[in-house]
Amino acid sequence: NSFILPSGRDSVLKLWDHHRRLGHLMLIASGGLAPCVQRIGAHLHAAGTVGTEVLVRNGRYSGRVGSPVVVGREKAVRTLRLVSQLAVEVDWAASYAYADSIHDLPFLELVGRPVAVDPDRALDRIARERGWRVIDGNWCSNRPTSRRSGRRQRLVRCSPSADVARECLRRLAGTAQLEGVRHQGTQDGKAPRR
Repeated sequence: NSFILPSGRDSVLKLWDHHRRLGHLMLIASGGLAPCVQRIGAHLHAAGTVGTEVLVRNGRYSGRVGSPVVVGREKAVRTLRLVSQLAVEVDWAASYAYADSIHDLPFLELVGRPVAVDPDRALDRIARERGWRVIDGNWCSNRPTSRRSGRRQRLVRCSPSADVARECLRRLAGTAQLEGVRHQGTQDGKAPRR
């Protein structure tokens, strides 16, 4: 928990608490590795989570993905599947979704109240064109401060990266070596650049 949980964006966690207090159904859909997303979901008392599955061999995480990476259309499809599995009725027009990447566009289009959180350029442009709410997202509260200015530095993005995912998986698996995780949908197997 000391590694995974501090990476949450302050403003997003405040919004999470706001929606939770209102009694909204709280779900997490992420391209992150499912074991990590599940831990975060358990900590935040989410009703369900969607994440990229990892293969397990001989009771250990192999470091290879076991499902399509949960980005793009896959995130929307898996979210709809989760809601169906939970057997709940959702008023999609009154629902909220928060995301930061153009790759999340199909996911954001599921709801009537999409919010772009610290979006990449492409999502920021589309969100503003469509009149969607755009929020800064703040950087993590646990970021080091500069000795000169005392201001928080933008040293590491709070959104998951391949390095964060590998480290999370390493800690969960208890292994020092992991095979590279290939991102599906890209020609070179690397994560899309922002």
